[in-house]
Amino acid sequence: MKYNNGRYLESKVVYLLDKTKIQDLNKEMRSFLRMIYGELDDNEIVRCEIVDGFRKPDFYVEYQKIRKYISLKTGDAHNLHEEFLETFIDFLKSINVPEEALNLFKFFFWGDGTIDGTSEKCFTMPEAKVKYPEKVKKFNQYFNSDTKLINLIVRRITFEGRATDNVKADYIFHYEEGQLPTVISKEQVWNYITSKSKEWFYIDNPHIGPLQFCQRNSNKKSKRYEFERLRVCFWWPRFVADLKFMHKYYVDWHRKK
Repeated sequence: MKYNNGRYLESKVVYLLDKTKIQDLNKEMRSFLRMIYGELDDNEIVRCEIVDGFRKPDFYVEYQKIRKYISLKTGDAHNLHEEFLETFIDFLKSINVPEEALNLFKFFFWGDGTIDGTSEKCFTMPEAKVKYPEKVKKFNQYFNSDTKLINLIVRRITFEGRATDNVKADYIFHYEEGQLPTVISKEQVWNYITSKSKEWFYIDNPHIGPLQFCQRNSNKKSKRYEFERLRVCFWWPRFVADLKFMHKYYVDWHRKK
């Protein structure tokens, strides 16, 4: 079985935090909690548990009866989310994305010149820039002109996912053993998106703010092709660098709420 460093670190963090007094935590975990809760009482005991199911949070922490849900990332961590194309299109409809923009998303997702995946010949995103420059331009106008739209989509990809029980991540926690963690809130991501709004237009392939997307699997020889070809995969190419930038330049003033 392939080693999963993310799962290992998730279990380690829960082990280190759960039922532990603040004064007994190591430097990394104290730094993590301080970024979320501000000043800490050394005599308080922390609770921490893994969140089960397919949800964005991996675990929650509870300090002074205030619970926060955490999405843990490690390594380059730029692959963030996948779901069926159908459910993602439903989400776009729910936030009033127009029909033409929905069809453009489907067009670039399928990459075969159709909006329903019925053709055989496929093109890549780099090829799309050459073959369909006007469609790329229209796509980017729809999905990169409104920072509120970008933020709603980024929140789904990074904090919310498809959970229907309102269990959403409050923070992204990027963690490497032996290093002080990077912890980012929704407010910090929003501030980053709004400050970079004009820069998204310099990316010349179909994208949504900092996000890129494609089919989960376009290899027709794969045994899982028929299932995975229906899933859209999102990644954030500069994710770790951008997290560190947000951590450094955008302060979260909403701790302990």
